[in-house]
Amino acid sequence: AALQQNAAVTTAGIHSDQQPAHVPINPASIKQALIASATRLSHVRVFGTKFPRWPDEEGVDTSSMFEQGAGLLDLVKSLLIMQRIKPQASLLPSYLDLTECPYMWPYCSQPIYYGMQPIVINVTILNSMDIVGWIKQPIVYRPFTKRNGHRLRVRFTHSERLWPWVGYLAVHLDVESNVNEPVPSSRFSGIAEGVITFTVESAHPPTVGTRTTNLTLPIRANIVPTPDRSRRILFDQFHSLRYPSGYIPRDDLTRKSEPLDWLGDHMHTNLRDLYIHLRKANYFVEILTAPYTCFDAYQYGALLVIDPEEEFFPEEVEKVVADVTQKGLSLIVFAEWYNTSLIQALQFYDTNTK
Repeated sequence: AALQQNAAVTTAGIHSDQQPAHVPINPASIKQALIASATRLSHVRVFGTKFPRWPDEEGVDTSSMFEQGAGLLDLVKSLLIMQRIKPQASLLPSYLDLTECPYMWPYCSQPIYYGMQPIVINVTILNSMDIVGWIKQPIVYRPFTKRNGHRLRVRFTHSERLWPWVGYLAVHLDVESNVNEPVPSSRFSGIAEGVITFTVESAHPPTVGTRTTNLTLPIRANIVPTPDRSRRILFDQFHSLRYPSGYIPRDDLTRKSEPLDWLGDHMHTNLRDLYIHLRKANYFVEILTAPYTCFDAYQYGALLVIDPEEEFFPEEVEKVVADVTQKGLSLIVFAEWYNTSLIQALQFYDTNTK
């Protein structure tokens, strides 16, 4: 239908107010239409009458956005959207509500607080205006002051080029320290809200010129007082490697069909049960994505090291010894084996490591 409409526009030649607009048909626009047509699984009804019975204790959907994406697709609705869609940029997800569970899991599973390790949330940018685009600087965070938005510290990293058709915006979020308020950030409790704004541009043929889309990303988070040191656990993600960053074998060496570890270890994936158990016990788990020299041991009760692959720098070893012996940090290590000869023997050249 979209192709037929475009053919009619091309045959007619110059556009007029009465003629239909040219429909962008490209990977980004198709995905935008599919996403716009989707329905969250929590709102899906079977044959339009009853909600489905999901396999959990309460009989409700518990899948996060990483499991269901935008939800259940509606191809008929996607077709209707595709017939009237305009070239534009869009975001997935279109908002960041860290209080909305279970859809925003794992970000909704733990409140944020002053002094914690920043959390990083990746947002996909779809650009149906052209195969190449870019983010026009600056990206701005506008806090809603009356809704405590100034208590959030928001930083960004992003794709230099949106190519092909897609890019990313990484939102780095933690709690602001310098606030001119009677209640300091370390003792504040409440909801903080704001909005991120930026513009996506794409060059186009001279007859059209540069196309732009102004995007907004609402953000909402729950802030609590900084927990006591005894309730804070730091999980070492920095030393967890996966193939093809290195020739890392799987933990189960008997699985010869896929001997290398593609996925690595993370608190929110293969260690999810451990994370949920710790949260139910009222522990606060933070993810360390930097060397050991980058955290203050006085702020944490324990450092959790599970199946590390990356070697430790001498400065890290020296610091951890001092943290444990002088600063009261507990060190919990789960490890199996380490054999440099075996890792070197696994090296080979392929399309992933060349």
